[in-house]
Amino acid sequence: MRVPATGVFNANNATSSATRRGLDVTNAELQHENAPRGSCEVVTSPPVFTLHIELFHYFCTETVKTLEASSQGATVPLPVIVTHCLSTPYLMNELLAFAALHLSIVRPMQREYYHRHAMQLQTHAINDLKDSGCLNINPENCVPTFLFSSILGIHMLCETLYFHRDDLSSFLAKFIQYASLHRGVRAIAGTSWSTLQSLHPDQSWQNGSHSASNIGSCRIRRSLLEKIHGAKLGPALTKHYQQAIELLPFQTQAADQPPEIAPCHSVVAWPVLVHAEYLDHLSHGRPEALVILAHYAVLLHHHRQFWVFGDGGRWLIERISDQLGLDWESWLAWPKMAINTD
Repeated sequence: MRVPATGVFNANNATSSATRRGLDVTNAELQHENAPRGSCEVVTSPPVFTLHIELFHYFCTETVKTLEASSQGATVPLPVIVTHCLSTPYLMNELLAFAALHLSIVRPMQREYYHRHAMQLQTHAINDLKDSGCLNINPENCVPTFLFSSILGIHMLCETLYFHRDDLSSFLAKFIQYASLHRGVRAIAGTSWSTLQSLHPDQSWQNGSHSASNIGSCRIRRSLLEKIHGAKLGPALTKHYQQAIELLPFQTQAADQPPEIAPCHSVVAWPVLVHAEYLDHLSHGRPEALVILAHYAVLLHHHRQFWVFGDGGRWLIERISDQLGLDWESWLAWPKMAINTD
């Protein structure tokens, strides 16, 4: 899917507006931009506007293709995204941030440079969202708010999987922070769901929700539920774990069969859909909560060709296995098999 050449020029105008609202343009950079042509100052990085146009172009020509491929066709058309981001600073900043994150992964020699801009642009996007008054969803802001929530969720999960691997504890802290922040943004965007469907019934809006029907037919899920109930953890803890397990978006009939797994948007949604109590148990490092997370990591591993996930699923399963040790070997049998039978 391509964008007419005019899209880049429109992006320049819109990005200039977004920049005035808080993008990282320093006085020194502005002075250099207006300096006489004869100046001999050495330029060590591209002008900020050039960078933003580069990111916008990369999103429209490369990043969006990966989103389409990973969603099995259930995506919002690129012209819709472009139309709304050009008039919505927080969406534009997040779109640019996501493109910068993508470049930080596919261009490892420039990882630090693009990752730094990805973090800066995302911070501006979140601040712009707070200043936009989007807490009151209406027909004018429902689409950009929904798009922002969707891109932000994928962005933050990718950030967590790639850049917070010092140890399992550090990863879990960032993962829980990601889930909590995305939960808050999603709560705002969720109020736009009925408005979106009524205003644009022809579009494919995906809220990432997963039906828990036919739970009993999935042997892997049923086996995990049986272990949880057999552990006699008490009604409250068992309920929290059961809900998290039932929301895992896969159906597998037998342990020796590959999983039938939902598209990536459902995988991204799981950390936001689980109850906050499960995340609390995860933050305390409870073994059962880690086992459930290892089963979620199988979903990430299944979609490992999607750059957002990469080898994050494998890394997570291996770290959880190391943390729990041999006593939990039987609980982790399926996740470990999933990464060892490729």
